[in-house]
Amino acid sequence: MSKTRTPAGRHTANVVSLVAGLIFCGIAFSWMLIATEVLSTNDLAWIVPTLLMGAGITGVVASISRNKKGQRR
Repeated sequence: MSKTRTPAGRHTANVVSLVAGLIFCGIAFSWMLIATEVLSTNDLAWIVPTLLMGAGITGVVASISRNKKGQRR
């Protein structure tokens, strides 16, 4: 397994960690909105699917852009 060299102080993004972080941030933000009564628990029917779709789309875009950068070399 060869390691790709990156400029000093930079490293490649881990897509799985990015998507997991987005999901956790979305859950925390949803909880905050429900706790402050901006949203009700009935709103979870659209919040959770939207959160998961957004994290999934972000993961796909990050994977595609990472693969395209690897092909240019």
